[in-house]
Amino acid sequence: MFWHLFLTLAVVTSVGERLLHRSYLKNFDDARAYAFVYQLAGALILMPLAIYDLRGLNFSLLNFQVLLFMGAQALFWALFGHLSFSAERYLESSQSAIISRLRMVWALGIGIIFFNESVSAQQLLGIGLIFLSVLIINFSFSKHPLSKKGLSLSISATACIAISLAIDKTLTETFSPVTVAFFAFLFSALVLAVSTSGLQGRTRRLYEFGGKRLLLPALLGSISHGALVKALTLGKFALTIPIYQAGTIMTVLLGIVLLNERTNVRAKIAAAIVTYIGVLAITGY
Repeated sequence: MFWHLFLTLAVVTSVGERLLHRSYLKNFDDARAYAFVYQLAGALILMPLAIYDLRGLNFSLLNFQVLLFMGAQALFWALFGHLSFSAERYLESSQSAIISRLRMVWALGIGIIFFNESVSAQQLLGIGLIFLSVLIINFSFSKHPLSKKGLSLSISATACIAISLAIDKTLTETFSPVTVAFFAFLFSALVLAVSTSGLQGRTRRLYEFGGKRLLLPALLGSISHGALVKALTLGKFALTIPIYQAGTIMTVLLGIVLLNERTNVRAKIAAAIVTYIGVLAITGY
């Protein structure tokens, strides 16, 4: 019951967040500065709740393995932020939402390898349908071909997010879901701060562009991430992630309606439906 509630909250807020990112990034060309400000804003939003949860933490649990996972979390979430926001500059949200479903392939593999979760023939069929949806969206744009750079960035981001969520699931054995989400935002922002040259000037440029508007997607992102991590603690990894990706249809339809993404509408809708059927096959419905 509670697993479904947290997962629904994660889906709805994630869809809103993606649409807002696309609406901003199609007019702003510095995805790295955008990722830094977004991650930092998300960390600040979650900080009060994380501090409250950390009061009762047994610090003897912070062994080398936990610290190693925390370092990996920071790295992969920073990579995901940079890659996914860069992809949003080149792809419409209705396109990137479908391509990003490839993360379900990674999630299923990670669930099998690291969490001893089994896979059925029906789930394999679902994975095949996900691949088919990506092929539909990729090869149907003959008059308006997809950006190869955007496609490669989006596919790379799917691997990073799948690994990141697997690490988050592991860290919930030590920290609360809210704290895990807080660490993901905070430490990835620190990684981006250290690895980005001229960050001060670039963030100032973002602020002049309208950086205050990032507070809303950061709020939605922090809620989505926290709710998703909580759902991961209550359900199977290989089941939670596919259902989470069912927001694809919502993203595609809202992208067409709200962001005027009207190129190859029939192909987008067809790919979204195939993706949804694939999700149902993976989850066993």
